[in-house]
Amino acid sequence: MKKKLFACLVAVFLITVFVVPTSAVTPVNLVENGDFEAGNVGFDTDYTYHDPTVTGGSALWGEFLYTIGTDPYLYHSNWGPGFGDHTPGTGNMMIVNGTPSDTDPKGLVWGQTVSLPAVPDDAFSEVSEFVLYAGQHWEIGRVLVKNTLDSVCVKFILDDPAAIDGGWLITEAHVAIGETLADIPQKNGNPIPGKFPVNEAFAPGLIETEWFCLPFDFAIGDNLIIAAHAAIEHTEAGHVETYDFCMLSGSETDLADGSDADVSTVDPWGSLDLNVSTGFVDPAIASYMWDSDVATSEYADNGGLVDFVQHFNVIGTPTSATLKIAADNAFAYTLNEGTEIYENLTEDWRDLALLGDFGYPYMVIDPSSTGWSQVYSYDVLSSLVTGDNLFEVTGVNADWNTTSWSVNPAAVIYKLCGTSELYVIDEPYDDETGWGGEGLFEGKNWAQYITYETQTPVVRYQLIMYSASSYPDNPAQLQVSLNGSIAGIATLTSTKGEWIEVKYDWDVGLATEARIEIRDLRPTYHGDDFCIDDISLMLLP
Repeated sequence: MKKKLFACLVAVFLITVFVVPTSAVTPVNLVENGDFEAGNVGFDTDYTYHDPTVTGGSALWGEFLYTIGTDPYLYHSNWGPGFGDHTPGTGNMMIVNGTPSDTDPKGLVWGQTVSLPAVPDDAFSEVSEFVLYAGQHWEIGRVLVKNTLDSVCVKFILDDPAAIDGGWLITEAHVAIGETLADIPQKNGNPIPGKFPVNEAFAPGLIETEWFCLPFDFAIGDNLIIAAHAAIEHTEAGHVETYDFCMLSGSETDLADGSDADVSTVDPWGSLDLNVSTGFVDPAIASYMWDSDVATSEYADNGGLVDFVQHFNVIGTPTSATLKIAADNAFAYTLNEGTEIYENLTEDWRDLALLGDFGYPYMVIDPSSTGWSQVYSYDVLSSLVTGDNLFEVTGVNADWNTTSWSVNPAAVIYKLCGTSELYVIDEPYDDETGWGGEGLFEGKNWAQYITYETQTPVVRYQLIMYSASSYPDNPAQLQVSLNGSIAGIATLTSTKGEWIEVKYDWDVGLATEARIEIRDLRPTYHGDDFCIDDISLMLLP
């Protein structure tokens, strides 16, 4: 389609008037001779020009007069003491003796028509908003649309508080644009988002997407069809519960042959060594296991060994686990049939034990054959699994000076404790399909589309001018118009020579030129005398 330029123009003006220092920097200027340094050129006016070389106290006594000079006091005896221009203080300014009557329209003080550059490629229109529906009726968010002169952009936003608090996220976005509904990829009247030009996926998901911009040939004011689809997912919600577990030697531990272990709180040697009792601060750990029955000992003629087993359950994922263990005199253990760990035994102790003699000369126990071992501590987290775990420990004892099995039996004492975590699902995974707009496709599902009227891009310029009263009475009221629309009215201060900055932000739309006009609205012969300087017009970023 051929581009259309609309003749009409909507202008929005924001006015700021405040006193600024004379050192303010003038921005890049599209206005010709806005600082008047070139003299009486570049603008038009209804006022009568006075030659600035003709000075004197009555030079500008007449109403409706102006000149371009460096000091108003040079031309009127009541305007003393004089003052310099806005910047640099020694340059030219427009010096005006204001309007004497209330005729309407007021005479033009200063006017100029400025050529404007082409509309920038990145100039966007104001944003239009449409409802994003999930599950057909749930208003879960918004679809935002804007355009440049040759592209249309779409964004998805979730803004329903319940959805956001519940963990809903946008995981896919699909956008297609057409002049008619038939331009959207469809099958049997149902849109096919997977074939849309925009086909994006997000992990883990978003509350707000970026802008998706598609080039499109249209004229400002055209109605376009936009299919805006989003996959919206509620990720699995839950919490973590923490558990403690602790396995102690005692009645829960069985002999490997299936018979019961003889558990006693009475030390067959009279007392536990101090280092053992110190290592197991829980008094219940004193319930150790020992081989008091010759039938349970594999070799009992000169000391022996006995195997104990314990099954225990870990809820969830183990996060910490420590084993403390001691024996008389040595031990070996495995967790879940993993690598065997042993202490106070020679490296080939099992081979030597098979020979049937634990004492001299085989020396199964190393380095000593009497007394309890120290308390050993192991980090066993890596050996544990979720659910059932198997702990196997062998007590090894020998005394080649004692042949009675009942005097020096195999004994083990241990404590295996840790923590675990279990993730508990509070809300299961769920998903919805979302569509922007309220127009329905013709298929059997509820897919919707947006009808979007393309808008004029916003192109903002800023007009800046500076003005000061040259006489304290009846300060001028300066009206500024842009392309025939009043931008605002600035009332000057009664302080002579106090420059004020006046700013007007202006949306020019597709305008190619700007007509700037300044008029004095104060109808009086007494006072209403002023100066203008540094008029500029710039494109805002």
